[in-house]
Amino acid sequence: NTRWQYCDVPLCEVKCKDSTKGTEYRGNVAETNEGKTCQKWDSQTPHAHTRNNVDQFPLAKYNEENYCRNPDNESDGPWCYTTDPNTRWQYCDVPLCEVKCKDSTKGTEYRGNVAETNEGKTCQKWDSQTPHAHTRNNVDQFPLAKYNEENYCRNPDNESD
Repeated sequence: NTRWQYCDVPLCEVKCKDSTKGTEYRGNVAETNEGKTCQKWDSQTPHAHTRNNVDQFPLAKYNEENYCRNPDNESDGPWCYTTDPNTRWQYCDVPLCEVKCKDSTKGTEYRGNVAETNEGKTCQKWDSQTPHAHTRNNVDQFPLAKYNEENYCRNPDNESD
């Protein structure tokens, strides 16, 4: 009677977005959908802006280098200011993820739908206490438990493997 096992969730090789808005996107696309180079977020030239103000735009904490991001929750996805003085900003062509994968070894950020362990056992639903009682849905004790869905593999207790 196995209480728990690790899941075989692949590490991401290509950075992609999990949603149309792509607010979670952390990849390194740095070119717009029209081929223009993105301006660095900490630069104010050629375009001055406030989209790196974390107080005003909390998602701006993820603005890095000149990578496409969506700090203001634009409905059409990641974008950037361009280095072209005549074009202030444009959307970026960031692909939607086809296979959900994890970005780190621990996989605490994983939000995919793998529901089987690496030994082929079907995962128990997180909101079920049968056949195994557990506390891993307690958000006060395990803040990452807020991402527990269905019977999908998650790492709410920050396990190292």
